[in-house]
Amino acid sequence: MAAQNLTPHSCSHCQSVTIDMRKTKASYAQDDRQNLSWGLPPAPVIFAGFDHQPRADIIADIEYPLNGLLKGSAAGCAFMRWLVEDQKFGEHIPALLGKPEQDGGYRLRVHVEYTSHWDFVYVRWFLLGTWAEGDERFGKNVARTSVGFGVYTLPDDPAAYDISTRPIRVQITPDTFRQARGWMQKCLETHEMCPKPGRTMPTRLVHLVNTQGGPKVRLCKTNTLTDPVPYAALSYCWGGPQPLTLLQSNQSTFLTDGFSLDSLSKSVQDALHTAAELSIPHLWVDSLCIIQDDLDDVAREIAAMPRIYRNAHVTLKASRAKSSADGFLTDRPETDRPHLCFKLSHRGSKHKLGSVVLLSQDEERIDEPLDTRAWALQERILSPRVLDFATRHVGWICRGTSMDKWSSSTDGWRRRIDTNPKLRDISHDVFHRDFPDENALVRAAREIRAGSVLQHWRELLQAYSRRELSFPKDRILAMSGIAETYGSVFRDQYLAGLWRFAIDSELLWALAWNSPRGPRPKEYQGPSWSWAAVSCHIDYRLDLGPGPRRVDDGDLLELVDYQAALESEDAPYGAVKWAHLTVRARMRPAWWMRGSQAPTYSRHDELRIPGEEGKGPGEKMAGTIIPDALEDEFIREEPAAYLPVHLLEVAHYSPGFGNLYGARGVVLRRRDDGLYSRLGFFELYRGGHTFEGYQVQTVTIV
Repeated sequence: MAAQNLTPHSCSHCQSVTIDMRKTKASYAQDDRQNLSWGLPPAPVIFAGFDHQPRADIIADIEYPLNGLLKGSAAGCAFMRWLVEDQKFGEHIPALLGKPEQDGGYRLRVHVEYTSHWDFVYVRWFLLGTWAEGDERFGKNVARTSVGFGVYTLPDDPAAYDISTRPIRVQITPDTFRQARGWMQKCLETHEMCPKPGRTMPTRLVHLVNTQGGPKVRLCKTNTLTDPVPYAALSYCWGGPQPLTLLQSNQSTFLTDGFSLDSLSKSVQDALHTAAELSIPHLWVDSLCIIQDDLDDVAREIAAMPRIYRNAHVTLKASRAKSSADGFLTDRPETDRPHLCFKLSHRGSKHKLGSVVLLSQDEERIDEPLDTRAWALQERILSPRVLDFATRHVGWICRGTSMDKWSSSTDGWRRRIDTNPKLRDISHDVFHRDFPDENALVRAAREIRAGSVLQHWRELLQAYSRRELSFPKDRILAMSGIAETYGSVFRDQYLAGLWRFAIDSELLWALAWNSPRGPRPKEYQGPSWSWAAVSCHIDYRLDLGPGPRRVDDGDLLELVDYQAALESEDAPYGAVKWAHLTVRARMRPAWWMRGSQAPTYSRHDELRIPGEEGKGPGEKMAGTIIPDALEDEFIREEPAAYLPVHLLEVAHYSPGFGNLYGARGVVLRRRDDGLYSRLGFFELYRGGHTFEGYQVQTVTIV
């Protein structure tokens, strides 16, 4: 293990604070009753201690006298000084000092919650305030705060039975690569649930060759090889123009002479070094294996990405690097707040006294640069095996280790993943199932259309929409590999981002509540009825609320026709030049009143019925409109106050709970050529204004 540069603070005062993890379920039930008497919520998780699971979730409490806390702070204890000076309850201490002490005086009660989900142990401190039995404040919380800490212990410490996280390895060493080779070998040889590398090769690969002038990287066309070769794939942030890319003009040189390592970005150099350490001779990296100035080659290779990542021995995920110039094998920082690193006593579930180190770093808020990028989502999802070079650790991800949440699959530090929707890294059977015959495929499709996998697709899409793209026009393309995988199971037509068999509910996407909303993109990204048309965070508005209300579907909206022109015939799940959707449904006129110029969704926007003789807006409709973008009419120098629109019914609430009735659908604008474009999502509710009496119409949306 590499030497640790960080020395945790430890003194007699903070060593007198012991985190005791021996509590039982019964004692926590008692604590819940006490919490309720204080006006506090019950403990969020209750566990009965440990039996055969040494790293289950745990709750522990610390109580410490206020006067002891102040003495420790005055004596120079960094931990107690931090509690007194930096926490919210510190401002209450002077007022409490003048009060008479009863039953031992005011005490600080700290609620510690350990979460070991996904091999990451997280400590959350709930400082519930100071209190004294008999004081008039008893039964009320003086102050509280919540602070996140990482926690670790050494492997030979008694606390290691309960705490699985080890110190951060500052350096990546030969031991790191030896451990990674072991993970990969175990997966390839013993994990029956993990797909093995296929025999289908990428069009091109790069590899290192030794020349008289030193090592060079050379391009290889795989159709010249007699047998398939193992290769690694790289997932990384470009972060701007690359120092060397494959072009039509340099392809010949790349194939024969090659280029020096110095001509490559640092991340690509690190990937070649890592592949060599893993005994994998070849590497696939997009900048060097796709002809960047050949649009046809780009389209073909992007369409082949599912096979490229699926058939790789391993995908090297450069999570920590903001750009390819950074590399991912440099020393790792332990914390950016070294003064908040404390060593405390720990009494574990086996009653042995040990110690743990609390390290100030809110792991749930560390956004790995690569995990914010849209292209990287499908590279991760499509890869059966991933070696992840993250900010705090090197970790192994495969289906086998994902199913075993207690597996030792990092080089020390553990981090809980998938907590932030933007970072969500979902896995699903659809990426690992083999369908041996047509009948099995039909049965699977029947199961999938029941909703489980369709819902999973939408969860992925929502997570994807929260990621960033350097070129917004890639919005459909960067999801095309995942779409192709689903398409092979759905056996259904992909309509520029939507699935034909569920077209009614597929149309019910909308801007997320907290999503930035900008003007409609100037460059075409997709048809207006598709989520690809706008650069915003999306959610699906399918929850029709509690009670016996239901959605009547099947009769409300009928798909009549779909016409589109693909950007490339080699990419059926990729971008389109144009697309028209013709549907039959009930439609009614309305007016959209803009209520706010806020850049995010505004609840002040209104829908109104047409006024007398159809001129101008009339009575306000009981409902909500969620625009897809800031339309030009509302952001020009003299903005319009309202727009005439049409509401197309897609789903509705049926009578069945009093007189409740409502509808959901899309807001349309009629163009001069008679076609329609989508402007947003609407919901009408509480009776009043419905589609009763309005005729079914056939409309074409572009």
